[in-house]
Amino acid sequence: SPTPTPIPCTDSDNGKMYTVKGNTCQGTNCSTDVCNSVGLVEYYCSNNQVVGESHLCGSGNTCSGGKCVVVPTNTPVPPTATPTLMSGDYDGDRDVDLADFGIWKGKYLAGNSTLVEFGVWKRGYLTN
Repeated sequence: SPTPTPIPCTDSDNGKMYTVKGNTCQGTNCSTDVCNSVGLVEYYCSNNQVVGESHLCGSGNTCSGGKCVVVPTNTPVPPTATPTLMSGDYDGDRDVDLADFGIWKGKYLAGNSTLVEFGVWKRGYLTN
């Protein structure tokens, strides 16, 4: 009797590619790489047969969508500075002017590396 022709095994991710979700088939018998409670179940061809193995994705990685992926790190968002509004006659000359701004800046922004000015001085007043 003639020897039957073996059904070829195919793997869409070409073997043990843990970072690529693959589909491994022998004829119509197919298995897709999948995540489980432990890690990844990776399917590949061995001796023209579909074989599955468990794989731990490793430190800093997790299994998602049938492949090992890097766990994203949360980048801290710097706090937003709350502006301190300048108002008042700080030098007692009964006029809110540039001299008052200098006193206010020294009093409220001492040691602060960032100063954002939102207006211009005009006739003794800070205007937008």
